[in-house]
Amino acid sequence: MTEAEEMDDLRARIAATFARREQLKQAMGAGSMPARQGFRELEAVDKALSALDSRFKQLWDAQ
Repeated sequence: MTEAEEMDDLRARIAATFARREQLKQAMGAGSMPARQGFRELEAVDKALSALDSRFKQLWDAQ
């Protein structure tokens, strides 16, 4: 996979992960998900998003 292809893949994964994060926040706000479960899942999604963002930044800076 080229760097450009990896960046495109990362963009798509970041967008999907961000959408999941927003879904979790909405579910928690609406009360359709227990807060404890929501915060646990939100923490995992935030960690994944951070890792994806870091990798994207590495590739961006390398160009």
